Amino acid sequence: RLLKAGLHHYLVIITVADTGAAPGFTPECAQAMLDLGLQINMLERYRQPYIAIIDYGTVVKEKVSEDLEKPLVIKGKLNHHDLIIYSAGLMYMHGICNGAMVLIDGVNYSIGGRSFSFFVFDKMKDRFVDACCFDTFDMGKGEHKNEPSEPALRTFQLKYPDVKLCTLILPRGIPKYAKDVTPHEDFIRRKGLEDPDWLFKLIDRKTLWKEIYDKKQFPYCTDYETFDDFYEAFKAPPSQVDFEGVRRFLDHKSNAVNTQNGIRVTTGQPQNPKRAIFLVGGCTLYGFGATDACSPASLLQKNLNIYAENKNFIVYNYSYYWGNIDPSSSDRLTMLRSLPLRKGDIVFLDYNAIWGIPCCELSLKSVRPHNYGEIHTDNGHYTQSGNRMIADGIYEFLKMTSSSRTFPRMWAPPSA
Repeated sequence: RLLKAGLHHYLVIITVADTGAAPGFTPECAQAMLDLGLQINMLERYRQPYIAIIDYGTVVKEKVSEDLEKPLVIKGKLNHHDLIIYSAGLMYMHGICNGAMVLIDGVNYSIGGRSFSFFVFDKMKDRFVDACCFDTFDMGKGEHKNEPSEPALRTFQLKYPDVKLCTLILPRGIPKYAKDVTPHEDFIRRKGLEDPDWLFKLIDRKTLWKEIYDKKQFPYCTDYETFDDFYEAFKAPPSQVDFEGVRRFLDHKSNAVNTQNGIRVTTGQPQNPKRAIFLVGGCTLYGFGATDACSPASLLQKNLNIYAENKNFIVYNYSYYWGNIDPSSSDRLTMLRSLPLRKGDIVFLDYNAIWGIPCCELSLKSVRPHNYGEIHTDNGHYTQSGNRMIADGIYEFLKMTSSSRTFPRMWAPPSA
């Protein structure tokens, strides 16, 4: 009733995560949505992605998809802003991608949760107004947000107003139901290698690991010149926890993995950088299984050196390998607070989508078809080709936001 009363004063976006057709979505609920001018009855659309846009009382877009293996994505303009809308049903339920998301100039305005999410935008005043989520699995549960849902991130933003913080959602694993998979991806599923911890356990068995390399049992074995490089790339460098509770790598040298000043080495860094980009996360963003030159940080640095040389960015890899260590000492937020930040720097935090914070959403990049070849070492980590996918996704996000007239404007130099 509230939505209908204000319908002619705002632009309203409706999108679904998991399913709207849950037990709490009654025929009366379905009729109430149809009374808004919508044409699709969601009562029997179980797990089907759905997006609707009502522009000042007029339904200008309404789509539903019966393809449960793919999310529904709509891209366009909202006034002069870049607009991206996501809806995923079965894929959200399996954890393959986020469900209901609205990104305006790269800034995430979704609040998470299942079922129907409603987003309200005032086109006349050119501002986002509100977001609500109604879980039709539990009609007693409704969520409403008007500030970042993670207090620690809000505190960080207040402390560093001249640093641009983005959450980063990495590509996801192999869908159990996906048909378009490579023989290696099918092997991962058949052999039960979907648990990301299997490589941590296997790495201690050096004889078996050498047999895998010598026989080239995994397609990514050819990425390494020697067995020692191959084995080294999957091992955790020595580390310790400092006085602030942050895990730091000890200085370590090898052909494959090098650490210095507490973090992993990023190759290709410029001598006189103007601004820094920090990647903060766990073993995937660290580059587990990759040589230094093929970590996400190094590949992002390579992209920036080639395509944005005049920006003079330097990339730092503040991500850590969590195998065989206490993960509490490598908490992402603890690492975030330890960064040597300066005005104009950019931070990508491997974290969930948070309301009101720019979100680099890469979860769908791993869904085939794509041109990156073999991207999985297991269902939780990526090959060197998969790391290139991540680096390309971050670069594309930076490039996309460069044309934005509003925050974050990643390319814009810091004001004097």
